[in-house]
Amino acid sequence: MANILYGVNGEGAGHSTRAKEVITHLQRQGHAVHVVSFDRGLANLRKDFEVTEITGWHIEYVNNEVRYRRTIAKNLLTAGKTAASIARLKDLIDEKKIDAGIKRAYQTFGTDFNSFFATVIAEIVRRHESQAAHQDTRFLKARETRP
Repeated sequence: MANILYGVNGEGAGHSTRAKEVITHLQRQGHAVHVVSFDRGLANLRKDFEVTEITGWHIEYVNNEVRYRRTIAKNLLTAGKTAASIARLKDLIDEKKIDAGIKRAYQTFGTDFNSFFATVIAEIVRRHESQAAHQDTRFLKARETRP
């Protein structure tokens, strides 16, 4: 079965509520699911699963309207924490030998607001798989050259 990294958006409760069902299903199928989240998603999922806390980005609202500049400014202030979270994700992928990544995020601004983390996770997993394949290739070449 697969080792899966499941990233869940922490804004609101909808994503973590749906993710709880998916994670439970995957675990029942025999998969090892390693969950990462922040804010409310972290609080909601921590009750039922082991969850690694990461820094997530937030949308800023005033009078129920998105404030784009404030959203960008506040999220830029967490750039150092975001970098640390990316390093933590890489370590988790290496430590748990992650095979696949799943993210649950929301749509806004016409694109996926947390696509940055999804891209980072996908790239780390791709590099991990590429390194593993390269090691397998070196091992096979070494076996072929032996008398």
